[in-house]
Amino acid sequence: IFDGNQTTSSSGWSHGGAITANSGNNVTIENCVFFGNHAYKAGGAIAFYADNTSTLTINNSTFYNNEGKANSCSNCDGQVVTSGSNQAYINNSILYESDPNDSYHEDVIARSTSTITIRNSIVERTYNSGSTINTTSVSDSNPNWTDPANDDFSLPDDSPAVDTGSSTYAPADDLNDLSRPQGQADDMGAYERRNTWDGSSSTDWGTAANWSEDIVPVSGRSPIIADVTNQPVISSDDGSSGNVTLEDITINSGAELTINKEASLTLTDDFTNNSGSVYLESDSNEFASIIVQGDASGNI
Repeated sequence: IFDGNQTTSSSGWSHGGAITANSGNNVTIENCVFFGNHAYKAGGAIAFYADNTSTLTINNSTFYNNEGKANSCSNCDGQVVTSGSNQAYINNSILYESDPNDSYHEDVIARSTSTITIRNSIVERTYNSGSTINTTSVSDSNPNWTDPANDDFSLPDDSPAVDTGSSTYAPADDLNDLSRPQGQADDMGAYERRNTWDGSSSTDWGTAANWSEDIVPVSGRSPIIADVTNQPVISSDDGSSGNVTLEDITINSGAELTINKEASLTLTDDFTNNSGSVYLESDSNEFASIIVQGDASGNI
Protein backbone atom coordinates (compact mmCIF):
# COMPACT_ATOMS: atom_id res chain seq x y z
CA ILE A 1 0.00 0.00 0.00
CA PHE A 2 1.38 3.39 -1.07
CA ASP A 3 -0.28 6.11 0.99
CA GLY A 4 0.60 9.78 1.50
CA ASN A 5 3.88 9.91 -0.40
CA GLN A 6 4.84 13.08 -2.24
CA THR A 7 7.51 14.92 -4.15
CA THR A 8 7.91 18.55 -3.15
CA SER A 9 11.06 19.65 -4.95
CA SER A 10 10.63 22.01 -7.89
CA SER A 11 13.57 20.43 -9.71
CA GLY A 12 13.30 18.88 -13.15
CA TRP A 13 12.73 15.36 -11.76
CA SER A 14 10.07 15.91 -9.12
CA HIS A 15 7.81 13.31 -10.78
CA GLY A 16 6.06 10.28 -9.33
CA GLY A 17 4.43 10.80 -5.94
CA ALA A 18 4.97 7.14 -4.98
CA ILE A 19 7.17 5.63 -7.72
CA THR A 20 9.33 7.06 -10.47
CA ALA A 21 11.41 5.04 -12.93
CA ASN A 22 13.69 5.95 -15.79
CA SER A 23 15.28 4.17 -18.77
CA GLY A 24 16.66 0.67 -18.31
CA ASN A 25 13.97 -0.40 -15.84
CA ASN A 26 11.36 -3.13 -16.30
CA VAL A 27 8.83 -2.65 -13.52
CA THR A 28 5.95 -4.95 -12.54
CA ILE A 29 3.37 -3.83 -9.96
CA GLU A 30 0.75 -6.30 -8.66
CA ASN A 31 -1.92 -6.21 -5.94
CA CYS A 32 -1.02 -2.68 -4.86
CA VAL A 33 -3.14 0.20 -3.61
CA PHE A 34 -2.11 3.81 -4.27
CA PHE A 35 -4.05 6.61 -2.58
CA GLY A 36 -3.34 10.09 -1.30
CA ASN A 37 0.00 10.42 -3.12
CA HIS A 38 1.06 13.70 -4.74
CA ALA A 39 3.74 14.79 -7.17
CA TYR A 40 4.97 18.34 -7.68
CA LYS A 41 5.04 17.62 -11.40
CA ALA A 42 3.96 14.43 -13.23
CA GLY A 43 2.26 11.28 -11.99
CA GLY A 44 0.56 11.52 -8.63
CA ALA A 45 1.17 7.80 -8.11
CA ILE A 46 3.61 6.69 -10.83
CA ALA A 47 5.80 8.49 -13.35
CA PHE A 48 7.52 6.27 -15.94
CA TYR A 49 9.95 8.34 -17.99
CA ALA A 50 11.86 5.74 -19.97
CA ASP A 51 13.05 4.69 -23.42
CA ASN A 52 12.17 1.64 -25.53
CA THR A 53 14.31 -0.68 -23.40
CA SER A 54 11.82 -0.27 -20.55
CA THR A 55 8.40 -1.73 -19.71
CA LEU A 56 5.88 -0.92 -16.99
CA THR A 57 3.27 -3.57 -16.11
CA ILE A 58 0.47 -2.95 -13.61
CA ASN A 59 -1.77 -5.89 -12.67
CA ASN A 60 -4.76 -5.88 -10.31
CA SER A 61 -3.99 -2.61 -8.59
CA THR A 62 -6.16 0.19 -7.24
CA PHE A 63 -5.58 3.95 -7.65
CA TYR A 64 -7.51 6.78 -5.97
CA ASN A 65 -6.78 10.43 -5.22
CA ASN A 66 -3.21 10.50 -6.54
CA GLU A 67 -2.64 14.00 -7.87
CA GLY A 68 0.01 15.18 -10.29
CA LYS A 69 0.27 18.92 -9.72
CA ALA A 70 1.68 19.52 -13.21
CA ASN A 71 3.78 22.50 -12.10
CA SER A 72 5.88 23.60 -15.12
CA CYS A 73 4.89 20.34 -16.83
CA SER A 74 2.34 20.09 -19.63
CA ASN A 75 -0.07 17.10 -19.61
CA CYS A 76 1.30 15.74 -16.35
CA ASP A 77 -1.68 15.76 -13.99
CA GLY A 78 -2.53 12.04 -14.05
CA GLN A 79 -2.34 9.27 -11.48
CA VAL A 80 -0.09 7.32 -13.89
CA VAL A 81 1.98 9.22 -16.47
CA THR A 82 4.34 7.69 -19.02
CA SER A 83 6.75 9.58 -21.25
CA GLY A 84 9.36 8.44 -23.76
CA SER A 85 9.33 5.51 -26.19
CA ASN A 86 8.48 2.92 -23.53
CA GLN A 87 5.65 0.39 -23.32
CA ALA A 88 3.18 0.24 -20.43
CA TYR A 89 0.48 -2.33 -19.69
CA ILE A 90 -2.38 -1.82 -17.24
CA ASN A 91 -4.44 -4.97 -16.58
CA ASN A 92 -7.34 -5.76 -14.23
CA SER A 93 -6.85 -2.44 -12.46
CA ILE A 94 -9.01 0.42 -11.22
CA LEU A 95 -7.92 4.05 -11.66
CA TYR A 96 -10.67 6.39 -10.54
CA GLU A 97 -11.02 9.91 -9.15
CA SER A 98 -7.47 11.15 -9.44
CA ASP A 99 -8.72 14.14 -7.46
CA PRO A 100 -12.18 13.70 -5.88
CA ASN A 101 -12.54 17.48 -5.59
CA ASP A 102 -11.53 18.37 -9.15
CA SER A 103 -12.72 16.65 -12.35
CA TYR A 104 -9.94 18.33 -14.32
CA HIS A 105 -7.25 15.77 -13.52
CA GLU A 106 -6.74 12.65 -15.63
CA ASP A 107 -6.13 9.08 -14.44
CA VAL A 108 -3.78 7.80 -17.17
CA ILE A 109 -1.67 10.03 -19.43
CA ALA A 110 0.66 8.93 -22.23
CA ARG A 111 3.17 11.60 -23.30
CA SER A 112 5.86 11.82 -25.96
CA THR A 113 5.92 8.57 -28.00
CA SER A 114 5.00 6.13 -25.24
CA THR A 115 2.38 3.41 -25.77
CA ILE A 116 -0.04 2.30 -23.05
CA THR A 117 -2.20 -0.79 -23.41
CA ILE A 118 -5.11 -1.01 -20.96
CA ARG A 119 -7.06 -4.26 -20.61
CA ASN A 120 -9.98 -5.38 -18.42
CA SER A 121 -9.85 -2.27 -16.25
CA ILE A 122 -11.84 0.70 -15.00
CA VAL A 123 -10.22 4.03 -15.93
CA GLU A 124 -12.27 7.18 -15.50
CA ARG A 125 -10.22 9.50 -17.75
CA THR A 126 -7.29 9.07 -20.16
CA TYR A 127 -5.28 11.51 -22.25
CA ASN A 128 -2.57 11.02 -24.85
CA SER A 129 -0.21 13.65 -26.13
CA GLY A 130 1.61 12.53 -29.26
CA SER A 131 1.40 8.95 -28.04
CA THR A 132 -0.88 5.89 -28.11
CA ILE A 133 -3.39 4.42 -25.66
CA ASN A 134 -4.92 1.08 -26.68
CA THR A 135 -7.92 -0.24 -24.74
CA THR A 136 -9.68 -3.60 -24.53
CA SER A 137 -12.67 -4.17 -22.20
CA VAL A 138 -12.14 -0.86 -20.42
CA SER A 139 -14.94 1.02 -18.63
CA ASP A 140 -15.19 4.45 -17.02
CA SER A 141 -17.92 3.33 -14.60
CA ASN A 142 -17.76 4.13 -10.90
CA PRO A 143 -16.27 1.07 -9.15
CA ASN A 144 -18.51 1.75 -6.13
CA TRP A 145 -15.78 1.07 -3.59
CA THR A 146 -17.17 0.41 -0.12
CA ASP A 147 -15.83 3.61 1.51
CA PRO A 148 -12.92 5.24 -0.33
CA ALA A 149 -13.05 8.37 1.85
CA ASN A 150 -12.01 6.13 4.74
CA ASP A 151 -9.54 4.07 2.70
CA ASP A 152 -11.82 1.04 2.20
CA PHE A 153 -11.36 -0.06 -1.41
CA SER A 154 -13.13 -3.40 -1.10
CA LEU A 155 -15.75 -4.21 -3.74
CA PRO A 156 -19.47 -4.47 -2.94
CA ASP A 157 -21.66 -6.97 -4.74
CA ASP A 158 -22.90 -4.39 -7.26
CA SER A 159 -19.47 -3.16 -8.31
CA PRO A 160 -18.77 -3.41 -12.07
CA ALA A 161 -15.25 -4.54 -11.10
CA VAL A 162 -16.56 -7.87 -9.73
CA ASP A 163 -16.01 -10.89 -12.01
CA THR A 164 -14.79 -8.70 -14.90
CA GLY A 165 -11.03 -9.18 -14.67
CA SER A 166 -9.06 -11.60 -16.83
CA SER A 167 -7.31 -14.69 -15.51
CA THR A 168 -4.57 -14.06 -18.08
CA TYR A 169 -3.19 -11.18 -15.99
CA ALA A 170 -4.44 -11.91 -12.47
CA PRO A 171 -2.00 -12.95 -9.74
CA ALA A 172 -2.85 -16.17 -7.88
CA ASP A 173 -3.83 -14.26 -4.71
CA ASP A 174 -5.08 -10.78 -3.84
CA LEU A 175 -3.58 -8.22 -1.45
CA ASN A 176 -5.14 -10.08 1.51
CA ASP A 177 -3.76 -13.44 0.33
CA LEU A 178 -7.20 -14.60 -0.80
CA SER A 179 -6.96 -16.90 -3.78
CA ARG A 180 -8.29 -15.61 -7.09
CA PRO A 181 -11.01 -15.96 -8.16
CA GLN A 182 -13.51 -16.09 -5.28
CA GLY A 183 -16.51 -15.74 -7.57
CA GLN A 184 -17.33 -16.53 -11.20
CA ALA A 185 -14.15 -14.86 -12.47
CA ASP A 186 -11.27 -12.68 -11.31
CA ASP A 187 -12.13 -9.22 -9.98
CA MET A 188 -10.44 -5.96 -10.93
CA GLY A 189 -8.30 -4.12 -8.41
CA ALA A 190 -6.17 -5.25 -5.48
CA TYR A 191 -9.00 -6.85 -3.50
CA GLU A 192 -10.99 -9.92 -4.50
CA ARG A 193 -14.59 -9.85 -3.33
CA ARG A 194 -15.34 -12.76 -0.98
CA ASN A 195 -18.26 -15.00 -1.82
CA THR A 196 -20.94 -14.56 0.87
CA TRP A 197 -23.83 -16.84 1.84
CA ASP A 198 -27.16 -15.08 1.30
CA GLY A 199 -29.52 -18.06 1.49
CA SER A 200 -31.81 -16.51 -1.08
CA SER A 201 -33.13 -19.89 -2.25
CA SER A 202 -32.83 -22.42 0.60
CA THR A 203 -30.50 -23.80 3.28
CA ASP A 204 -28.67 -26.08 0.82
CA TRP A 205 -24.91 -25.40 0.79
CA GLY A 206 -24.59 -26.77 -2.75
CA THR A 207 -27.12 -24.45 -4.41
CA ALA A 208 -25.37 -21.68 -6.36
CA ALA A 209 -28.31 -19.28 -5.94
CA ASN A 210 -27.65 -19.22 -2.18
CA TRP A 211 -24.32 -17.44 -2.70
CA SER A 212 -23.71 -13.78 -3.51
CA GLU A 213 -21.50 -14.67 -6.48
CA ASP A 214 -23.89 -17.36 -7.75
CA ILE A 215 -21.24 -20.04 -7.42
CA VAL A 216 -20.68 -22.67 -4.73
CA PRO A 217 -17.28 -22.17 -3.06
CA VAL A 218 -14.74 -24.90 -3.72
CA SER A 219 -11.21 -25.75 -2.61
CA GLY A 220 -9.04 -22.64 -2.27
CA ARG A 221 -11.99 -20.30 -1.66
CA SER A 222 -12.68 -18.33 1.54
CA PRO A 223 -16.43 -17.68 1.91
CA ILE A 224 -18.30 -15.66 4.53
CA ILE A 225 -21.40 -16.97 6.28
CA ALA A 226 -23.80 -14.07 6.91
CA ASP A 227 -26.67 -13.85 9.37
CA VAL A 228 -29.71 -14.37 7.10
CA THR A 229 -33.04 -16.18 7.32
CA ASN A 230 -31.90 -19.39 5.60
CA GLN A 231 -28.71 -20.59 7.28
CA PRO A 232 -26.45 -23.05 5.40
CA VAL A 233 -26.41 -26.80 5.94
CA ILE A 234 -23.61 -29.05 4.64
CA SER A 235 -24.99 -32.52 3.87
CA SER A 236 -23.69 -35.81 2.52
CA ASP A 237 -24.42 -34.74 -1.08
CA ASP A 238 -22.20 -31.62 -0.90
CA GLY A 239 -18.55 -31.35 -1.90
CA SER A 240 -16.98 -34.73 -2.54
CA SER A 241 -19.46 -37.19 -1.02
CA GLY A 242 -20.18 -34.80 1.81
CA ASN A 243 -16.59 -33.62 2.28
CA VAL A 244 -16.36 -29.86 1.63
CA THR A 245 -12.82 -28.42 1.41
CA LEU A 246 -12.10 -24.67 1.59
CA GLU A 247 -9.13 -22.44 2.36
CA ASP A 248 -10.80 -20.32 5.07
CA ILE A 249 -14.25 -19.63 6.41
CA THR A 250 -15.65 -16.70 8.42
CA ILE A 251 -18.86 -16.98 10.44
CA ASN A 252 -20.40 -13.56 11.03
CA SER A 253 -22.08 -12.55 14.27
CA GLY A 254 -25.48 -14.23 14.57
CA ALA A 255 -24.86 -16.54 11.62
CA GLU A 256 -25.13 -20.33 11.80
CA LEU A 257 -23.47 -23.20 9.96
CA THR A 258 -24.73 -26.77 10.36
CA ILE A 259 -22.75 -29.84 9.29
CA ASN A 260 -24.97 -32.90 9.10
CA LYS A 261 -23.88 -36.41 10.03
CA GLU A 262 -21.79 -38.14 7.34
CA ALA A 263 -20.58 -34.69 6.21
CA SER A 264 -17.42 -32.74 6.98
CA LEU A 265 -15.67 -29.42 6.46
CA THR A 266 -11.89 -29.26 5.96
CA LEU A 267 -10.10 -25.90 6.03
CA THR A 268 -6.58 -25.77 4.66
CA ASP A 269 -6.08 -22.47 6.47
CA ASP A 270 -8.13 -20.49 9.00
CA PHE A 271 -11.45 -20.76 10.85
CA THR A 272 -12.90 -17.49 12.17
CA ASN A 273 -16.11 -17.37 14.21
CA ASN A 274 -17.22 -13.84 15.05
CA SER A 275 -19.91 -14.80 17.61
CA GLY A 276 -21.81 -17.06 15.23
CA SER A 277 -22.68 -20.74 15.79
CA VAL A 278 -21.45 -23.98 14.22
CA TYR A 279 -23.41 -27.20 14.81
CA LEU A 280 -22.04 -30.71 14.26
CA GLU A 281 -25.09 -32.95 13.92
CA SER A 282 -23.65 -36.34 14.94
CA ASP A 283 -25.36 -39.34 16.50
CA SER A 284 -24.09 -42.55 18.06
CA ASN A 285 -23.37 -44.13 14.67
CA GLU A 286 -22.63 -41.31 12.25
CA PHE A 287 -20.42 -38.29 12.74
CA ALA A 288 -20.00 -34.77 11.45
CA SER A 289 -16.56 -33.16 11.59
CA ILE A 290 -14.60 -29.97 11.00
CA ILE A 291 -10.83 -29.99 10.44
CA VAL A 292 -8.83 -26.76 10.70
CA GLN A 293 -5.25 -26.90 9.41
CA GLY A 294 -4.51 -23.21 10.09
CA ASP A 295 -5.54 -20.93 12.95
CA ALA A 296 -8.91 -21.11 14.67
CA SER A 297 -10.68 -18.35 16.57
CA GLY A 298 -14.13 -18.41 18.15
CA ASN A 299 -16.28 -21.30 19.30
CA ILE A 300 -17.74 -24.34 17.59
